[in-house]
Amino acid sequence: MIADHQKMIKSGNGRRDLTSYAGLSTTPSLADTGTKGPPLRQSPTAAVGAVRIDGGNSKEITSSSQGDKFLKQFVTRLKSDGSEAKSLNAMNSADQYRVLEVNVAEVLPIPGCEPVTETLIVSKDVTEIRYQRGNIDSAEPSKPCSYSVVWDDPASLTSVKDNQEEGRGSALAATAPYDEEYGHYCASRTTNTGANVAWNDACVVYHVEKYDGNSTWNFYSSHVSSSCGTNANTNGVLESCGRGVMLSATSPTGYWNSYAPAGPSPDNCRTISNVLNLWTVSVGYTYTSCDEQQVFKYAEAGKMSTYWKGSKKNTSGNNNQVLGATSHHVAVKVGQNDGRPSWSHWWNSDGYYCGGLGLPWCL
Repeated sequence: MIADHQKMIKSGNGRRDLTSYAGLSTTPSLADTGTKGPPLRQSPTAAVGAVRIDGGNSKEITSSSQGDKFLKQFVTRLKSDGSEAKSLNAMNSADQYRVLEVNVAEVLPIPGCEPVTETLIVSKDVTEIRYQRGNIDSAEPSKPCSYSVVWDDPASLTSVKDNQEEGRGSALAATAPYDEEYGHYCASRTTNTGANVAWNDACVVYHVEKYDGNSTWNFYSSHVSSSCGTNANTNGVLESCGRGVMLSATSPTGYWNSYAPAGPSPDNCRTISNVLNLWTVSVGYTYTSCDEQQVFKYAEAGKMSTYWKGSKKNTSGNNNQVLGATSHHVAVKVGQNDGRPSWSHWWNSDGYYCGGLGLPWCL
């Protein structure tokens, strides 16, 4: 992602440069030892009906030729604007990522639904991934074959307590407040129904306001984005793509502070603002988009999703061509001594590639 958070998105498809967001959490014990990272684990508070992904129902293909192919395509998309990748080496991606192959019909057997295989690319620090029936977004009605993919933040992003020494009476109170980016990473999901292949790259950047002078609360934001496409020259038509974010079940209690964009927007060219206030400091960016964007903001603190809507077919000959993109920004406050919030992220299976065929298993 561009260091300057105010830089404009490319007009037309609404996609930001996500390059510097591609560097996942850097835990030396993973990158330096050459291990596959910690095993995938079960969340003690996973949603009812959710199935965790582990070594028994997924296949790690990171070191295979197929895994290498997916990694290189992923990196190519993140670097597609030509910017330098500051924290991701395209030729050494396996040091930071794992690639998992998931047979959805085995994980979530739903009679009458088309067999679907998915390939997930996640940080090696991500240890909790779940598949669950139905769409998490209540505003996006679930169809018989709908399901969601959920993953939780690496624990390394939440192990710090911020600003405990602060308060108006502190000698440090004279330090000017400023925004600190304390974490960023990306993930990817490729869905294959045989005739059609679609992908969705999701990134996130976390911010905290330092030296806010508030002795009761700390102020955080989660700035998330999504870009999507289909393989070239297939029947696949991209109709919807996006993603959501919410505080995880193990997070300290958070309370709504702010969010952006303020609401949905129609399919005409306009500027969308993702700028919000943490407390006294603003963070975010504005961008140009000419496509419809749906926005779902929930009563639960920090829970929000956005979706690109349209009907586009990839005729470019380039499997990495971005067809749709969206982003949003949520800010919460957390008690001064409670630690950093932890987040869960999700993708819906909300109509990526029905291809106009009207099949009963269209997602």
